[in-house]
Amino acid sequence: MIHRIVILLFLLVNTSIIAQDNSSIYHENQLFVKIKEHFPLTQSLIPSQPVVDFFDSYRTSFQVSQIQSSFWFSKSSLNRIVRVKLSPNQNLDEVIRVLIGSGQVEYAEKIPVSKHYFTPNDLGSNTTSSGGQWYLYKIKALQAWDIQTGNSSIKVAVVDDAMQITHSDIQGMALSGFDIADDDPDVNPPSSAWDHGTHIAGLIGANTNNGTGMASLAFGVKLLPVKVTNDISPTTLISEYEGVAYAVNQGARVINMSWGASVPSQTGLSVINEACSSGVVLVAAAGNDGNSNVNYPAGYPGVISVGATNNIDVRASFSNYGSSIDISAPGFQMWSLAPNNGSTVKNGTSFSAPLVSAAAALLLSANPSLSPSEVESCLLASADNIDIFNPNYIGLLGAGRLNVQQALLCLSTETAQHNAWLSNIISPSISSCDNQVSPFIRIVNAGLDTIQSLTITSKIDDGFTYTKHWTGQILPGLSQNISLQASVLDAGNHTLQVNVLGTINGAFQDAFMADNYLYYTFHINNTIGSDLPFVETFESNSIGTNNWSVENSTGTSTWELASSNGTSPGNKSIRLPYFSDFSTGTRDYLISPTFNFTGYSSINLSFDYAYQQRYPWITDSLAISVSSDCGQ
Repeated sequence: MIHRIVILLFLLVNTSIIAQDNSSIYHENQLFVKIKEHFPLTQSLIPSQPVVDFFDSYRTSFQVSQIQSSFWFSKSSLNRIVRVKLSPNQNLDEVIRVLIGSGQVEYAEKIPVSKHYFTPNDLGSNTTSSGGQWYLYKIKALQAWDIQTGNSSIKVAVVDDAMQITHSDIQGMALSGFDIADDDPDVNPPSSAWDHGTHIAGLIGANTNNGTGMASLAFGVKLLPVKVTNDISPTTLISEYEGVAYAVNQGARVINMSWGASVPSQTGLSVINEACSSGVVLVAAAGNDGNSNVNYPAGYPGVISVGATNNIDVRASFSNYGSSIDISAPGFQMWSLAPNNGSTVKNGTSFSAPLVSAAAALLLSANPSLSPSEVESCLLASADNIDIFNPNYIGLLGAGRLNVQQALLCLSTETAQHNAWLSNIISPSISSCDNQVSPFIRIVNAGLDTIQSLTITSKIDDGFTYTKHWTGQILPGLSQNISLQASVLDAGNHTLQVNVLGTINGAFQDAFMADNYLYYTFHINNTIGSDLPFVETFESNSIGTNNWSVENSTGTSTWELASSNGTSPGNKSIRLPYFSDFSTGTRDYLISPTFNFTGYSSINLSFDYAYQQRYPWITDSLAISVSSDCGQ
C-alpha cells in the first residue's frame, strides 16, 4: 500500500479592535428596499428624499414616517435603494412580505446594526499550552461577544466541590452561595486539592477584560457557588442533588453539573424533573470513561449531556460517546483558574459542560424569557458538524461541536415563521486529494413552519451557476444535509459559493436572508507523490515548482519567497509577512506536495530557521499538521 502524506503548515493571526455595543442586530423600524429598474423613481428638491409613488398606498397601513435615498449621490443602481422608516411596533416581516409581493421591488430587508469588534485584554492565545484559551476561539466566542457578553440578572450555579470566591479573577462575579455538605456558608476550598469547581467557575464567568488572569465565555453573569463535598475529601460528592435543589430555590437559570454516577436514582430523577419544571437549563458532563456508557444526571431527560472534543474537533479519547450525548464541546487542555489565586490546565468532560452552561447563560442574557427547551434547541441546531473528523463516531457525539456565535444568531431568528438557515458546508473538506468534488450543505429550519421546498444556487470558482430545486421535509428546529452539483477540478485553490434563495415552500419570504449565503475556500492537493529523501531549498524562486501550494480564506497574499541568511544550502526561504492579514482566527496554509512513505518505518522532518534581519523581537506561532489522507 502506498501511503500519501501531506504536510500543512499554518500561522494564526490574532488582532482586533476593542469596542462593544450589545444592542439589537437590526435597526429598529427600518428597512432597505430596492426598487425595480422599470418602476419610476424621481428625486425631490431635497436630494436624500426620493418620490416613490407606489409607497403611497402603504404609507397609512404601514405607518411610513420617512423614505430616504441613502445613495442619492450614486450614478449606479445603488440609487434605487431606499431606507424606509416606519413607526414603532410594526411587523417588519409582514411589511417585507407585502412589498415583495407587490412585484415592484427587487428585495426588502431589515438593516443590520454594524459594531466595532470586542476582544478582552486578558484573552489567552489560541494555543493548547498553559495560558492558552484555544477553546474560546474554537467555539466562536470572540464573534459571540459582539452579540452578547452576559447579563448580571442571570445566575449560573456551579454545583461542585468548592469555589474560591475570593480568587482575584472571580471576586465580584460570585454570589455568596452555600456549603450543603457541611451546612455552612463557606464555599471556599479548604485546600488546593478542592480545585474542580474553581476551574469550572473560571470557564463560565471569570472577571474579563480586567487586564489580568483569563477571559470567560459568559462574563457578566453571576456565579452561584454550591459546595457539595465536605472538607475531608474533595472527590467524594455527598450532597449533589441537594445542591441542585438548593440552586433551583435560589433562582439559578442554569445549573452546571460536572459529575455523575453510572446508575440512576429515583431521587435524582425527581430533583431533575422539578428543576426542569422550574424553567432551569440543566447541563451535565457525559463522563470520562471513554466508552458508550450512560452516566447520570447527564442521562436524565431534560439534561443537556456534553461530550468532549480536542483542539482539532476530534472526540477526546477519554470522552464518553453514544446516542445519549446531546452536544460536544472542547474539553482538552483547558486552561482556567485554580485555588490560591492560581491557574492550571485540565482535561475532561467536566470542563466541556461549563462552556455549554455559559453558552446557555448568554442566550438567556439575550432573551430571559426563553424556556430550557428553546435554549437547548438553539444550542443543538447551531452546533458545527464534526462528522468528517470523527468518521467512527457519526451520530454518537450529539448535534456537533458547540458554536456560540451561531447559537445567538439562531436565537435572533427563532420566532420567525419562515427561516431556512444555511448553517455550514459539510464537504468538500478544506484540503483533499480527490478532484471529484461533491458539495454537501447543512440547512437548519430556524423558523416555525415546516420547510418543504427550497431553491439553492452553487458556483465553484468563476464557473457555471447551478440551481437546485430541493423538495423534502425539515421540521422546525431540525436540519437536513443536501447534496449539490458535483464537479471535477484541477489541483489548486478553489472557492465554493452557496446561496439559498429567499422563497420558502414556493410562496413565503425567508425572514432572515443574512444567513443564506456562504463563501468557502478549499484546496485540491496534487496527488503526484515525491519520493524520499526530499529537500526543499526554494532556490527555484517559485513556490509551485515542487507542487507546494498556498491557501488563505481571505484571498490575501500570504506565504512568499524571500532572500535570507542562516539557511544551507542557498539563501532562499519562505515566510509569511505578519502584516498582510489582520483577520482574527485566519489560518494561512502552506501545503506541501504529497510524499511517498512506502517502505519507511521511521521518518524525520526538520526545518532550518532563516535569520530574522529586521525586528527580531517579532514572533508568531507555527503549527504543523501531518495527514495520511491528503488533509481530510
